[in-house]
Amino acid sequence: MQWNVGNSIFKGYNDKKGIMLCGYEWGFSKEEQEAYKNGKINPIDFQKEPSTFSNKVNLYKKYSLKHYYQYDERIIKWFGLWGHPLKRDNGEFEKTILQTNWCDSQNHAFNGNRYHKLLNCKDNFLAHVREFKPRLIIFLGAEMIKVLNNPDIKNEFEKIMGKETKPLKFIQKDFPGKRFKIGFQSFENCDIAAFPHPSGTIGLSDDYIKLFKDEMNPILVSFKKFKGLS
Repeated sequence: MQWNVGNSIFKGYNDKKGIMLCGYEWGFSKEEQEAYKNGKINPIDFQKEPSTFSNKVNLYKKYSLKHYYQYDERIIKWFGLWGHPLKRDNGEFEKTILQTNWCDSQNHAFNGNRYHKLLNCKDNFLAHVREFKPRLIIFLGAEMIKVLNNPDIKNEFEKIMGKETKPLKFIQKDFPGKRFKIGFQSFENCDIAAFPHPSGTIGLSDDYIKLFKDEMNPILVSFKKFKGLS
């Protein structure tokens, strides 16, 4: 099976029990669709050009994938705000991250009823969880954790990741700007954090995301300890 991932798979790092960054679906702007049709850009082969999630910037520039670059840059910034900056190389912590999406589709906008669309794509998501067994999942889109807790999907997820140990909890913090509810949940072999979509959420401030360092820092410290990283 060709896995629906956006960076290289590194044995011993993100091939099993790594960090899974999970968005809705692959972005593909109208401008990029036209360029792809005309042969001006081509898909990146991460087998020939090994790259971590945070070290893709040069490949994005090479292949003119501007939309992807902007999305990733904000996620990279968030890791820094949580006290765990990502280096622009293929370092050990960087290798533990695997980028994917709940759906294996690709569009310029995630239109329609999100809940039902995600529900219809559950097999793609569960197949990737079953294969990579992530120790930490960071959802980049608030709707996914709600769909995960659909009884049918949660039951399948627990068969892979063990029973729920901390029920889903949404946290909203005091902030002068727009406030969002951030979801946290844990299973025997997997922690989950659910944030708004980095590039598609109106009013989302990095200063607000930074307020969740108190929650994310211990999760990431625990993950690094589990993987034997400093």
